[in-house]
Amino acid sequence: MNIPSSKIKISFVIYAFLALCVFALFFLIKISPNKLLADERDFYPNIKVLQHFGYTFEFLRNIVGQSPGPLYQFIYEPLGHFIALTPLNMRYVNFLFLAGTIYFLYLLIQSNGTKNPFLIALLLLGLPMTWIVSGTALTEMPTLFFLLFSIHLLRKSLCGRSGYSLLLAATAGLLAGLAIIGRSPFLMVIPAAVVLFKDTENKVGVVIFIVTASILPCIVFYAWNGLVPPNVQNIQSGYQVGYFLLCIAYFCLMNIILYPTFFYVNKRHFYAAICLTAIAVTVNLLLIHLKYLPFNGVLKLARIDQGPHSNALEQLFPAIIPGVAYLFAVSFYNHIRNSRPDIWNLFLLASCMMILLTTIKSSAHFTSKYVIQGYPFFLIYISRNIIVNKWLLVRVMVGALIGIVSLCSYYVIHSALIN
Repeated sequence: MNIPSSKIKISFVIYAFLALCVFALFFLIKISPNKLLADERDFYPNIKVLQHFGYTFEFLRNIVGQSPGPLYQFIYEPLGHFIALTPLNMRYVNFLFLAGTIYFLYLLIQSNGTKNPFLIALLLLGLPMTWIVSGTALTEMPTLFFLLFSIHLLRKSLCGRSGYSLLLAATAGLLAGLAIIGRSPFLMVIPAAVVLFKDTENKVGVVIFIVTASILPCIVFYAWNGLVPPNVQNIQSGYQVGYFLLCIAYFCLMNIILYPTFFYVNKRHFYAAICLTAIAVTVNLLLIHLKYLPFNGVLKLARIDQGPHSNALEQLFPAIIPGVAYLFAVSFYNHIRNSRPDIWNLFLLASCMMILLTTIKSSAHFTSKYVIQGYPFFLIYISRNIIVNKWLLVRVMVGALIGIVSLCSYYVIHSALIN
C-alpha cells in the first residue's frame, strides 16, 4: 500500500516533536529543585516508617498523611539500598516508570490493531496532566506502569489456551494488585473485568485474574479497616459529585487534544449545551458563587488570578461544567451506539469510566492529576480512530506547552512555599 508522502512527513514531525518532549521533560527534572515539593513531602516520611516497622501490619496502620497505599514505599525503600533517595533521584526513577508506561501502552495499542502504535502511545506527552505526574516523584506513574503491565499480560493470557496462559493471568492479577495498593481507584479494574466473561473461552483465566488481583488489596484494606490509611479516614469521607463533573471537564479537554471527533454530534446538542451554560453562568454569578480555576499554578505564575477580574474568572469555569457534562454524555452515548465496541474494548472503556467515577470519593480535594489515571485506557480504546494530521500536531503542541508551563510553575510555586 502506498502511503501519501504528506502523511509520512506529518508522522515524522509529530514523532520528532514528541521525542523532543521526552528530552524536555528529562531536562526539566534535571534542573528541578532538589527538595521535596507538595505531595512528595507526604510520601517520603513513610519510607522511614517502613524501615522502622518492616513489611508488617504495623507499618500499614502507621502510614501517616497519605491516602494512596504503600506501593510508593515498597518501591523506594529497597532502591534506597542502591541509590541516595534524593528528590532528584526519585524523579529520575519516576521518569523511568513513564518510559515503561509508554512501552506497555504501545504494546496494548499495537494489539488493538492500530497503525502507528508507538506514535499514539507517545501522544500521552501531549496531555498537560502527564507532565506533572511524570516530572515529580508521586504515585501515578508507578501505579500506571504496573497496571498497564498487568493488562498487557491479561490480554496475552486470554488469547492463549494452555497452562501457561493461566500463569500469565495470575501474574497479571498480582501486578494489578500492586497497582491497586498504589492507588485505590484502580480497584475498579476488578469489577470491570467481569465483562470479559461474556465473550472469552478462557473464563478460568478471568477468574484467576480477579482472585489474584484481590489478594494484596484485601491484605492492605483489612489492615486499614477501610480503603485508605486510618490517619486520613476522617478526611477522605463523604461524596463530592462536583469533583466527578470536574473530572469529566478535564477528560473532555484531553479528547479535544487527541480525539476531537468524539464530539461530532447533532448541532442541536451544542445549542442545548450553550443554553445550559448560559443559565449556569447567570445562576452562579448571581446566587451560588462556586469558585474553581483550572491550571491554577500557571495562572498564579502569570498573575492572571489577581485583580478585579479574578473573582468573576473563578466563578466562570464551574458554570461551564454543566454544559460540558451534557455534551460529554451525548457524545459518549452516540459514540458507543455507533462504534459497538467488542468485549475487550468494552472492558477498557468500563475500566476508564469506573476509575474516573472514583473521584466522587476524593473528598479531601480535587486535582487534574486524577484524570490521567483512567485516560490511558481510553487512549487504547480510541487509538484506531485518532487521525494523524497537522491539526493533531498543533493540538499536541499546545497541550505539551501547557504541560511544560504547568510543571515549571509547580516547581517554582512549591519551591517558594518551602523557602
